[in-house]
Amino acid sequence: MNPLIVTHISHVRQTPRTFFIGRPSPLGNPFPIGDGCTREQAVDRFDTWLLEQILNHNARVIHELERIAALVQDDTNEPVYLVCFCAPKACHGYVVRRVVLEAISNECNSESDCS
Repeated sequence: MNPLIVTHISHVRQTPRTFFIGRPSPLGNPFPIGDGCTREQAVDRFDTWLLEQILNHNARVIHELERIAALVQDDTNEPVYLVCFCAPKACHGYVVRRVVLEAISNECNSESDCS
């Protein structure tokens, strides 16, 4: 399994292994900081929102998560980057990372041949 790294957009160059997860991407956090919403609240709200999108079969969100998961599992030893403007501060990118890695782990637990 390849590393899945959350990083600031200024720290990597755009490649097929780089996923911009800011607004307006399918994985952009729809909850901006400000107007009474702290960074931590925005991340918590995103966590709930992302799980709802998955449960409601949001095709755009699921497709993007699947694209990321496929590259994480492609055995190239090349990292996959989730980039936004927040990292390394608290960021919804860490939620995306957790969800992708949990999905891969659950898939591996249900299959007999998983690296």
